Amino acid sequence: MADTHRGPRSSVDGTGREVDTVPADGGQSAMWKSVFLAAGIFACIAGVELLLIDSAVVLPVDGRGDPSVFTAPDWAPWGLISAGAVTILHFCALPTAGGKALAGGTMPEPRFR
Repeated sequence: MADTHRGPRSSVDGTGREVDTVPADGGQSAMWKSVFLAAGIFACIAGVELLLIDSAVVLPVDGRGDPSVFTAPDWAPWGLISAGAVTILHFCALPTAGGKALAGGTMPEPRFR
């Protein structure tokens, strides 16, 4: 009689073969995807913010001392927006936990036992 016990990290695919459903890195790639998405969104928002303002007055935390004026260079807003957009596109190209990329790239087949 065949062994029908499957571990918690495996399942059966359409052909009846047992497939390892947990990525080789233990599922940490999903966390890195989230980091790339958050960094891309943050860079885009900061770039749009710098497009909308000319300068910002930064006050000291303790309330004593002179405030300083921050003026971004002309290239900074567009640089942040473009870097953020590329990072978000990189997020779309990273593989998901199932092993497929959002952008339709080819990924290696899952490991069979």
